[in-house]
Amino acid sequence: MKITAPKDAPAPQPITRAGLSKIRSNWLFQVTMLVAAFLAGMLVFRSGILRPVYTQLKHFITQGGAAQLFVSPIDEAIESVVDEVRMYQNNGLPTLYIDMPFESYQQLLVKRDEAVKLGILFTSDEDFVPATVQLQDGQKLDADIRLKGDWTDHLQGDKWSFRIELKEDGEILHTRKFSIQSPATREYLREWAFHQNLMREGVLTTRYEFVNVMLNGKLLGVYAFEESFATELMESQGRRAGVIIRFDEELFWQNTANFWSSGLTGKGTFLTTEAASAAISPFMASKIAQDPVLSAEAQTAQNLLRAYQTGELPAEQVFDLPLMGRFFALSDLWSACHGTFWHNIRFYYNPITALLEPVGYDNEPFQWCDQNHTIVSSFINKSLFDDPAIRAAYAAELARVARPEYVAQLQSDLQERHDALSAALKIEFPHEDILVDWTKLNNRAVTLTQEINPPATVRGSYTLQGVGLESSQPPSLQLNLINLMILPVEVTRVEINGKEVGSSTLPQILPMVNDPSEDKFFPVQISINLYDIELTTGELPEVVVFTRLVGLEEEIPVALSGAQLPESMQVGAAPVQPTLQEVLDAHLFLKRIPDEASRLIISQGNWAVRGDLILPIDTDLIIPPGVTLRFEPGAILYLSGSLHIKGVESQPVVLTAQDEVRGWGGIVVSNAPHSSNWEYAIVERTAGIERGGWILTGGITFFQSDVNLKHVFIGHNFTEDAINVVHGKFNFVDSEFAFTQADAFDSDFSEGTITNCSFHDIPGDAVDVSGTTVVIDGARMVRIQDKGVSVGEQSTVTLQGVVMEDVNIGVSSKDLSKTTILGTTINNAHFAALAAYIKKPVYGPALIEAPDIIITNTETEAIAQTGSTILLRGNAVQTVDMDVDRLYSEQLLGN
Repeated sequence: MKITAPKDAPAPQPITRAGLSKIRSNWLFQVTMLVAAFLAGMLVFRSGILRPVYTQLKHFITQGGAAQLFVSPIDEAIESVVDEVRMYQNNGLPTLYIDMPFESYQQLLVKRDEAVKLGILFTSDEDFVPATVQLQDGQKLDADIRLKGDWTDHLQGDKWSFRIELKEDGEILHTRKFSIQSPATREYLREWAFHQNLMREGVLTTRYEFVNVMLNGKLLGVYAFEESFATELMESQGRRAGVIIRFDEELFWQNTANFWSSGLTGKGTFLTTEAASAAISPFMASKIAQDPVLSAEAQTAQNLLRAYQTGELPAEQVFDLPLMGRFFALSDLWSACHGTFWHNIRFYYNPITALLEPVGYDNEPFQWCDQNHTIVSSFINKSLFDDPAIRAAYAAELARVARPEYVAQLQSDLQERHDALSAALKIEFPHEDILVDWTKLNNRAVTLTQEINPPATVRGSYTLQGVGLESSQPPSLQLNLINLMILPVEVTRVEINGKEVGSSTLPQILPMVNDPSEDKFFPVQISINLYDIELTTGELPEVVVFTRLVGLEEEIPVALSGAQLPESMQVGAAPVQPTLQEVLDAHLFLKRIPDEASRLIISQGNWAVRGDLILPIDTDLIIPPGVTLRFEPGAILYLSGSLHIKGVESQPVVLTAQDEVRGWGGIVVSNAPHSSNWEYAIVERTAGIERGGWILTGGITFFQSDVNLKHVFIGHNFTEDAINVVHGKFNFVDSEFAFTQADAFDSDFSEGTITNCSFHDIPGDAVDVSGTTVVIDGARMVRIQDKGVSVGEQSTVTLQGVVMEDVNIGVSSKDLSKTTILGTTINNAHFAALAAYIKKPVYGPALIEAPDIIITNTETEAIAQTGSTILLRGNAVQTVDMDVDRLYSEQLLGN
């Protein structure tokens, strides 16, 4: 049957462009199409249709060579994708594979769209979604992943920035938490080079490299790879695991978002969101909360920074000034002021010095700064930099690094790796400015050199009093000076008519200009007696003041005019070092050494020490033969100079406790410029230091200080380490370590020798080293409940002629360490004579070479974890799988 339209029915209308547009704009149509697209995408993803493409592509990248081609549409798709990534195959960068379920990707997509709409990305731990990651053909690891970045430059196209945290054992480029982002977000190779410069100068910063990235089989190109603020960052750069804190920036970004969501582009001025008012918070807060030591350190770190915020403590009691100065100077050299913004800078709390160190991060060299100004000029109103001590440290470091020869050496050191990375990045960014402009860096050095070598540092005038006048006043010179610099200036001396004038009022530091734009200058009057100067009445002499920038040595002379002027013109835990007179008044047994202002000596006798014995800055202490010092419970001996103990065999020096049960705090030598030498000394019954967040593991601690021991006994202590050397050099000869509570000697990031020493009755390790190079020659180790020698964290140790008896493990080598054992005997090792394994996954396998070792009365001569190597008498020991965590929990591998 034929159906026809009624005669009066309207004729069908063709679908016009306007009609189609109306249909597309209908909300019901849009929702229907969105749901359909979602379901179709999920079905394709779950069907595995794309899996062959990904598998073939991954094989091509990891194995090299050409892809196997067939005639099916899938194979054609594979060839197309392979063509896209062929140019990345040989760029020298590892490839990071990220796989995530469809639902995870959709959650990230929704979060990304929200951020793009607002203009700012807000993140929290709830934004993490499950994924797996794999580096090259390594282990596939479960991970949590989310978007990262403050601004939407991290979310352009499909090249998004990600924060990734591994959920299980394993590592990616020696870290478990890291971020990846487009190199464009961090100034390409300039950010990488600045990180290299910071690390070479001993300033903490995140490790920064480049990788290829594939997400669910799609090549995203080259990414910058940056580790997060975790334990690996600290340990990889010679620091103990501790806490990193920051100024909390959440309120700053919330305030910004409030304005932007209203269509405004400003950030508001009524609400103050600056470093001076920001809250302070730690990274890894949940981990810290579960550890009493880290909790105490975090609390102290926050208290220190807060005390600096409020002006309760000066910079020298809060920050490691040399490192702060170095960080700001290098940031200035690279015009990397973005990393010095208050919401980008982070601080590591050093548990040994009880001071904060800067952590370089998100620097973006030559991007944000006004190239015509230094950071100190740009930041003169910022509370973090508004301190004379920090600016003086900055000036001292700037004089060292702002030199063309410094830049030339840095370029020479980095050029080969720089060029290799440049070739890799140019594949994706052929037209972008990705390189380090060494000429610009050199010009920057020249500019900064001129900044700290001005033609004049002060302006002023003088008046004469009591000269050529019938007056009872003594002749004097009155100086009226103004510091013209935004750095502290010291007046070192004065000359009149070419003759230097002696004065007890010099040297004197003039306050710096805090803000030149507000014309806030601070005139300073200095009065100088003129007893030794003959002046002619009625004739103004030539008066020249010699000045220098605090932190520098070179003097800058400034001539003064003689015109008459108008008439109107402790929260921290670490100890504060006293003045010389204060320490002499507190401890009557201390005496000055004639003609040696920076050295004190203890009088002969048996002395009870009341309270801490803390010496003035850079002051040496000498203890002569026969002296005994008995310290109160908790009291310490602290100095930043050298400690020389000069006992003899018949009259040893004894440092002990007044209360044998409670002990005494112990000894700390920090940043001593010269070696400490001890002979014939007995140091016993130390109980360690735990004052708020200042917690030291050693009864004796040498930090960035060298020490020589000869005929010294150390023992009967109540500390984790009887003696701890950190970042120093040591030489122990004919000394004895015994009856400790745990380890006898702990070395962190140091180097030295141990010769003919005795270790016995040790509940922990006799020698425990991390990041250390040491030669142990002729030592004897008996009754060691843990390890004779524990070698960890990329150490290099050589044993020669060592005898061990009754030990749990003779020698353990772990975490990329290398141990060489020559002419050594191990008798009665309970677990094993030798052990090589990985304790910290971010490092790697270890090595032991023992060509001629003698092992007796020991069931297991050697045990090597899969991947590690033990060469025993020329033969490789068969490796085994080891559950290291379980063995430690059962204390089979020690504590």
